[in-house]
Amino acid sequence: MSTERSAAAPLVEVRDLVVEYRTRGLHGGRPVRAVAGVTLEIAAGEVYALVGESGSGKTTLARTLLRLVDVTSGDLAFDGREITRISGEELRRLRRRMQVVYQDPAGSLDPRMAVSELVAEPLRTHERLRGPALRSRVLELLTDVGLAQQHLSRRPHELSGGQAQRVAIARALALRPELVVLDEPTSALDVSVQAQILNLLADLRSAHGLTYLLISHDLGVVRHLADRVGVMYLGRLVEESPAEPLFADPGHPYTEALLRSAIGDAGDGGDDRAATPIGDIPSPLDPPSGCRFHPRCWLREQLEHPAVCASDEPNLVPIDRGDARRAACHFADQLHPSSESRRAS
Repeated sequence: MSTERSAAAPLVEVRDLVVEYRTRGLHGGRPVRAVAGVTLEIAAGEVYALVGESGSGKTTLARTLLRLVDVTSGDLAFDGREITRISGEELRRLRRRMQVVYQDPAGSLDPRMAVSELVAEPLRTHERLRGPALRSRVLELLTDVGLAQQHLSRRPHELSGGQAQRVAIARALALRPELVVLDEPTSALDVSVQAQILNLLADLRSAHGLTYLLISHDLGVVRHLADRVGVMYLGRLVEESPAEPLFADPGHPYTEALLRSAIGDAGDGGDDRAATPIGDIPSPLDPPSGCRFHPRCWLREQLEHPAVCASDEPNLVPIDRGDARRAACHFADQLHPSSESRRAS
């Protein structure tokens, strides 16, 4: 880890990031704006989670941070250095410091290679390790993730799902990265194994000072691991908050809908109204005017369709829910009654 970075400075900085895909003749060749002006920071050593429905732009944003997807406009910085336009050897050096653990462990591991080869490959390529030094480092990595020498000769199809994900994690940690992107790291695993992998990831974070960017549909996973949460909808960040306050008192109607659909009533005041999005998520080719969530917003329905929701896109601004909380909603202050009213009820 760099010794030049201030302890208070962010490891990752994203400013007004836009990522567009061309549609190759479909819909008149119009670009799809998968990420539409996102600004966020991730502090060194924290777990930042991105949540939202499929198509919200979470994975595209993560892949862009890894420089696997080109930036259309905006800026990315890692450890204080602009990385939007670097290439060649500079990009190769950067990728030693950023790694990813994918959703499907079996699919991310070459089925022709033994575990020893899979974990050794990045060490051979980047650190030129050979012989006893290489074997010692591979065994050290396997021990870190809860595997043993007996797993060295096995191939991915001979491993359980949990064991395969442990190998994928060991491989990701081989070059001692600072940032690890966790792309749905437990969704392909049995429920009985998921908790083991989550605990392992938490232990590795503490042991190695890792920073995680977590992509997940599973809000239970997010609550278990995350320090802060960014909620995405149609390419925009609509809420950002420390994890526990967000789960207790969401600041955007979309966040509340996600929480209620996943874990029931997310609030703490016994409010029994329906908070279900209306209809289906719109196409990113033709996002709604104004607030992108307004055609599906249950809160707007309750407020009798205020015109501002359809005409003006709300900015992501601080809300009166405590420190470091932001939401992009014209009526965030009306999402819940005041805490005094909730206590009285």
